[in-house]
Order: sequence, then structure tokens, then C-alpha cells
Amino acid sequence: MSIKTKKNPILIDIPMPIETPRLILRNVLPGDGKALFEAKVDSFKELNK
Repeated sequence: MSIKTKKNPILIDIPMPIETPRLILRNVLPGDGKALFEAKVDSFKELNK
């Protein structure tokens, strides 16, 4: 089935994770919370300028 014939062409299945030499895109996993929270706290002031 082509993308044009699907009900909602925006929602397409893509393989995960997506990896490049400098980046990994993946779904959030159990155990990610602590690191995500720390990253938010560390960057809060810079992001809210």
C-alpha cells in the first residue's frame, strides 16, 4: 500500500532507532527519566532566555 492510499499519510511506520554517526533517535525507554530530568534542569536557564 502506498502512502497516498493510507487513511492518514502523516502517520507512517519507520524503523527505530534512527542512527547517524552523530545522533541516535529512539523512543523514550524505562530508565530514561533521571537523565532526561537532569538535562532539563541543567539547560533550564539557557532555554528560557
